[in-house]
Amino acid sequence: MSSAAQAPSHWWAFGWTDGFEPRRAHPTLSGSSDAGVRECRITRFGLTKLLLRSKCLEMISTQETNKNPGTLWMVFYAHSVPGKGEGSWEPLPVHLTNVADKAGDLAAIFGGRELARAMGALHDIGKAQDAFQSYIRGQGPSVDHSTAGAVLALHRYPAPLGRMMAYGIAGHHAGLANGAVAGGGLSSLKDRLAAGAATPLPASRLTSDFDLAPTAVTLGVPVLSRGFTHEFSAAFLIRMLFSCLVDADRLETERFYADVNEEPVDRGCPLTVADLRDRLDAHLAQFDGRTGAVDGLRAEVLAAVRARAGDEPGLFSLTVPTGGGKTLSSLAFALDHAVRHGLRRVIYVIPFTSVVEQTAAVFRKALGSDDAVLEHHSGFDFGPADGGAADR
Repeated sequence: MSSAAQAPSHWWAFGWTDGFEPRRAHPTLSGSSDAGVRECRITRFGLTKLLLRSKCLEMISTQETNKNPGTLWMVFYAHSVPGKGEGSWEPLPVHLTNVADKAGDLAAIFGGRELARAMGALHDIGKAQDAFQSYIRGQGPSVDHSTAGAVLALHRYPAPLGRMMAYGIAGHHAGLANGAVAGGGLSSLKDRLAAGAATPLPASRLTSDFDLAPTAVTLGVPVLSRGFTHEFSAAFLIRMLFSCLVDADRLETERFYADVNEEPVDRGCPLTVADLRDRLDAHLAQFDGRTGAVDGLRAEVLAAVRARAGDEPGLFSLTVPTGGGKTLSSLAFALDHAVRHGLRRVIYVIPFTSVVEQTAAVFRKALGSDDAVLEHHSGFDFGPADGGAADR
């Protein structure tokens, strides 16, 4: 390769100039030794976004490295692939960008897009440490990579948003920590931030090549309530942002490994709330024409609750004796109400696990879909845990 014009537009290039011993040049650049390039790793991922491509290719085409033959260029990675070469690993900026986009999309519904995007961009920036890059190559121990982004969020964004974001970034692997006192097997956020501030990332890792987070963020809607509910609203927002970040990180990591291993990802439910309402209608139609006394009462209950589905969102109550059809009638109201007001989900909260299991079974049968019902309680078996190594 003798000129930048020869490089396809979908190559990604990354590099740094310290911390590792020279390695053999990438086969793609086998001819680059004529230009005095010690090493320049370029990995093709079929992506449209470019990072450091122009700088790396400029070094090759202008023989800039002749001026400093000791310069070493390597890739910063977020994830490795066991048994496969670095050409199949995931570059760190790719992962940060994908998680930022996904987290922002998930948080958009409650006005948290900008905060969640920034959290996604910062959550793994600690992997830009030389120590982590040694670890991912099997050349050193595991290191904390979550705290660095939390420290950056705390100091970059104004209170209370910066600290709220720091909770989720610092805890995206271990879980949310207490603010000032250690508990639950976790150090406090205060202690982690202090330790992280004492060992900050070098300035060379805080350039636009790796620090992809914006300089300012705002909440899209005033979700932080005033008055006696302010503390609850703030705590709930922290948990919502944390959830969006963790979900985005795990989904994007899953997607990366599935792509590399050419494995399908069977996740999610394609059915909309309107689809589910139509399926329930079809299920309820089988009861039409029944003339028993209880059947008539159930029909009256169903008609009464569905007639109120168009009311403005608020607090509704339904009091019906056992056997009166509350389970399916309440679901019919909930789905009608969700469709009418553009809501995305129906959440059932029930005090007894046995009743949760019973209700979930009724809903799966009525809706004709296992994927449409997410059962979540302490007695539910989610199946075998994924044994993959998230950080490698």
